[in-house]
Amino acid sequence: MKVLLATDGSRYAGWAVELLLQFPLPAETEVTLLTALGWGGEALSNREDNLHRQAVAMVRKTNEAAAQELVEGIRKALAPRWGDVGTWIKYGAPGAEIVEAAEAMGADLVILGAKGLSGIKGFLLGSVAQKVVRYAPCSVLVVKRKPEALTKILVALDRSAYASTVVSFLEDLPLPEMTMITLLSIVERRRHFAAGVSFNARVELKKALDELYRAEREALERVQMKAANRLQQKGQKVEMEIRGGHPSGEIIRVAQAGGFDLVVVGSKGLTGIKRFLLGSVSQKIVKYAPCSVLVVRP
Repeated sequence: MKVLLATDGSRYAGWAVELLLQFPLPAETEVTLLTALGWGGEALSNREDNLHRQAVAMVRKTNEAAAQELVEGIRKALAPRWGDVGTWIKYGAPGAEIVEAAEAMGADLVILGAKGLSGIKGFLLGSVAQKVVRYAPCSVLVVKRKPEALTKILVALDRSAYASTVVSFLEDLPLPEMTMITLLSIVERRRHFAAGVSFNARVELKKALDELYRAEREALERVQMKAANRLQQKGQKVEMEIRGGHPSGEIIRVAQAGGFDLVVVGSKGLTGIKRFLLGSVSQKIVKYAPCSVLVVRP
């Protein structure tokens, strides 16, 4: 497995380092560390005299020195577990640089903090981390709090092909025996508008919707049983739950009430506008879940 750790020296980025030091990843995992400087020495104004050029050069040199010190410190911290960690210092918009680096190295997983050093906290969560989740070519782990022992994992499953991808990702992780995995599926209750419809028609419509609900619930039960069997064969403890409601809202409520250490969701793996529209569930969970979130992409 190839892992890209993105850092900016913030508290959340520090938690991402701590998580990488203890997260159960395959022994042969290769780690690369990236920091992206948002300003690369572009002109500060329209002036082009020597004094201005010297100022630009000095700022860039200072930034590079600080970035080098940062990545070297993290590299040394990671070395006892991950050995020779590669390092990159990039200039450009952090979100774009992280995505491009993940593509260039063929990363299987990107790890980054939910919030960084600059900008309003909530806004940044909606920018760098959300952009990486949306556009990265691989799975993304967003660290939202100081990591603790990985004892409770909430895994959201639906009837799409991505459910199998999520289970496969978990199968490859050497999870601790104490870890309890909760498989959660949500059946959306469809509403009908009965204005101008006869009583008998409303009754028949309700019957049809109830039957659809039961059929979807049964289908999700089969998905969960298949996933549970696969994980149990790996020695994992598994429990299952199915709820009715809106997917993102119910997943967040369960995560809040259950004291989970990690939420795992699948991503549709699409690009462009389709990813923007269809990835709304995982985007909302990344933003509002009370714990770290792993978005698994095919």
